[in-house]
Amino acid sequence: QSRDHIGLGTLTHYRPRIAATKPARVPGVPSGLVARTTEKGIRLTWVKSVDPVNAIDASGYAVFRSEQPGGAAQKIADGLAKPEYHDTSVERGGLYFYTVKASNKVGTSAPSAELGANAALPGPWRSRDIGDVQVSGFTEYNGERFTLEGEGVDINGTSDSFHFAYAKYSGQGTITARIVRPMSSQWTKPGVMMRESLDADSRHASVLLLPHWSGALVTRTETGGETTTHGARHLGEAHIIKKNRLSTPYWVRLIRFRNQFTGYMSPDGVQWQQLGSVEIPMSSTFYVGLPACSQLDKVTTTVTYDNVSIPLWRMTDGDRQITARPEPRWHKEPWYKRHDAFNERVREGNVGMLMIGDSITHWWDRDGKKTWDHYYAKRNAVNLAISGDRTEHVLWRLENGNIDGISPKIAVLMIGTNNHMSSPPEVTAHDIRLIVRKLRTKLPETKVLVLGIFPRGGDDNDGARQINMKVNRLIEDIGDGEWVHYADIGQAFLNGRRMRGDLIPDGSHPNAKGYAVWAAAMEPILAKLLGEAPVDPPK
Repeated sequence: QSRDHIGLGTLTHYRPRIAATKPARVPGVPSGLVARTTEKGIRLTWVKSVDPVNAIDASGYAVFRSEQPGGAAQKIADGLAKPEYHDTSVERGGLYFYTVKASNKVGTSAPSAELGANAALPGPWRSRDIGDVQVSGFTEYNGERFTLEGEGVDINGTSDSFHFAYAKYSGQGTITARIVRPMSSQWTKPGVMMRESLDADSRHASVLLLPHWSGALVTRTETGGETTTHGARHLGEAHIIKKNRLSTPYWVRLIRFRNQFTGYMSPDGVQWQQLGSVEIPMSSTFYVGLPACSQLDKVTTTVTYDNVSIPLWRMTDGDRQITARPEPRWHKEPWYKRHDAFNERVREGNVGMLMIGDSITHWWDRDGKKTWDHYYAKRNAVNLAISGDRTEHVLWRLENGNIDGISPKIAVLMIGTNNHMSSPPEVTAHDIRLIVRKLRTKLPETKVLVLGIFPRGGDDNDGARQINMKVNRLIEDIGDGEWVHYADIGQAFLNGRRMRGDLIPDGSHPNAKGYAVWAAAMEPILAKLLGEAPVDPPK
């Protein structure tokens, strides 16, 4: 018997006919378990099991279900004559895990491999075909991955046809996803998309992997207008096999900020390459999602995505890694206002010094104001810190106007304490290096002083402090002896290894006395780098 699997090959197998009529052993373990979402529940199918000696079909099947992977399973069906079952006792949006056993007169097989399946798509997700398709598509989610099956002529020209998994959204935000190999055709167009409507000729911005494996920002700026491809970049030979197969997973990301759409791609979810940025007058309510387009007539393609995040929803990430960098802080209007105020201030010029960071630096404007004025006012210092920021937010701000058109003498950077719940220390340290690289690229005549993240919590047993200490160890060699320098002044806030509550009463933020201690500890370093005499402490 032979069976074609388009794009993957042909499976051929042969076995002589056996005359036996009774099974000699228990059936083989059921395999090929597949789940499909229906209007009423989840439909399961699998390959029928046979006695491995006499090839006699199993006489019955039992289906087991759990609500946790590897959890205690409950038998929900028994005595099934065919290798299929429609589970209608599920709750919409629920995630379930199934196994199947086969039986005959000799006994019962071991359970099949576990299969996760969602009863309909999770949360805000829906799916449908866009435009004129010849074969209807579908989307499945198993708790780890979205799998899309879709046909479609192209995402190009004046209208599109493809299958789309999407969520309706209002505002601005980021979609990030990792495209997982293999795909069933080298003509497949996977990626991420923001679309004004579900009409075929809608405005859209997408980051797509194109045939012959380049990545690009693809846009239609007017309804019914032509499609434009921006910034196409080849993935590189390390990521493809003989020019027609994706050999490694690949990350794509699209950011909407107001009406500006910016595309990125990455081989690892950490090193991001910008593909371009386009202004599109798109409605504030739009559709964000994942496409599957085969570019083959009456033939579908299979595309799998994991590590998916949108403003309304994100997959659980066991490594706690924030995968969308750089990124603004969506839904935070005060954040935008402060960011815009920074841009207005630097456009005025006369910036001699920068302080960049999160709330610890931000609150120089509040509890540290008197000390700031004493040490930094005459140096024309500008505070570019925003409370709550993580490394990815600082990266975005530096790319979007905060340091444009200026050339300060020095930039002081301390960032990362808010990353302890979202990123492993290695990623935070890597981001700090990216920020320094961005500062050096955009401010080539500016020295950079990187401060070790200040201690937090009561003592070294504090989990967040331990993470910050590891980050500090990973960046302590960041200096180059000329333009980039590192200093860890955290000991100034400690008594032995215990936090001095008279300086940092809440375990994270200095009070007025704490800011005075910070300035005094940093001043000799700052003055040396600036070639100035140190400022004396206030009397």
